[in-house]
Amino acid sequence: MITFVADVHVDNFAKWGGPMSAGLNDRARAVLMTLEHAVAVSLANGGADAVLVILGDLFNRARPEPSLIYAVQLILDQHPNVLILVGNHDQESTAYGHHACAPLTPVADVIEEPTVRRVRVSFDEDDAALWLVPFQPGPILEWLPQALEACAVRASGLPMERLPMTPRALCIHAGISDSGTPYYLDETAGSINVDALRKLMVEFEIDCVFAGDWHRHQRWDFPKGVAMQVGALAPNRFPPNYEHGDRGPLAIWRPDVGPTEIEVQDAPGPRFHKARWSSIDKETLIVSGSPAYVKLTARSDQADEAREWLDALKVNSGLTGNSNIGGVELEVDRGIERAKARTASFEARQANSLDEALARYVQAMPLTDEVERDAVLAHVRRLMG
Repeated sequence: MITFVADVHVDNFAKWGGPMSAGLNDRARAVLMTLEHAVAVSLANGGADAVLVILGDLFNRARPEPSLIYAVQLILDQHPNVLILVGNHDQESTAYGHHACAPLTPVADVIEEPTVRRVRVSFDEDDAALWLVPFQPGPILEWLPQALEACAVRASGLPMERLPMTPRALCIHAGISDSGTPYYLDETAGSINVDALRKLMVEFEIDCVFAGDWHRHQRWDFPKGVAMQVGALAPNRFPPNYEHGDRGPLAIWRPDVGPTEIEVQDAPGPRFHKARWSSIDKETLIVSGSPAYVKLTARSDQADEAREWLDALKVNSGLTGNSNIGGVELEVDRGIERAKARTASFEARQANSLDEALARYVQAMPLTDEVERDAVLAHVRRLMG
């Protein structure tokens, strides 16, 4: 049984970090607990034959503090077979060993170049092949086919048509895009369109693809294969539209059951919840995760009410003994004010004189009800002489 996790992003994040102790703050400890949970799940399902694959970005920065490296070493040392792809956040440069994962080589198999590992998947000695391709800079369609050719050679030294037909999984650190991906992410250097990926899967007879890098969790099922963006094990920010940052998934591949048999579990850990104040259920909202971070977007006329609710949420969380709220944030949507400002500008452009333009603008500009517009207009006219 092979467990895949991605984008752990171990770091002492400053925002909502909490107190520092022995070189670790509260947010770092929460992420490390999630990584320890992944290790425990892998061992519970696979025992001595368990394999844990980390699909890149184990660390959030290429130069993590020694305390973070040591904490990760202690956790991974509990597992007999850990494979780590070097991700773009881990990497200082493409030079050998110039990355954050290099100190972990005593407790893990750190993958710096395309390679293959054969792993045992059942008691009767059946095995599967993991094609491991770490992050590489540059357009992915230029280097990924070459990397897969290198994997095919390293698998057994035989041509593709003579490779043994064992279940085969490709492990990469790259985003997978499809028709629902925002245009600014689709076909970027570090991503591959799912249709192009499927063609490579067919060419190299790959049963499954497990990808890190993008934090969303998504799965694509083909007639003879599966591609999965595993998603961030420990999300570290509020999600934009293309992510699902409130999850922490583990993907468990069971090739002994079937070449595309995959189970997904949601690991406990930091969660980032984002919603609009006008659309949430104020009475029954359940904030999951520990710690949980909540960000509300409210119109300017709702901001005071929303801020009071967020403050009460944090206080009540502590009073009930379920102090899982790690931080709250209010984002004020100034859309109404911007729309009124555009209207005022439009009104001013319709005037035939400067004085008329000024009068039109003041009458249409966004002001609170307490402000007397005639007084504002008179004051501006005095200043203009």
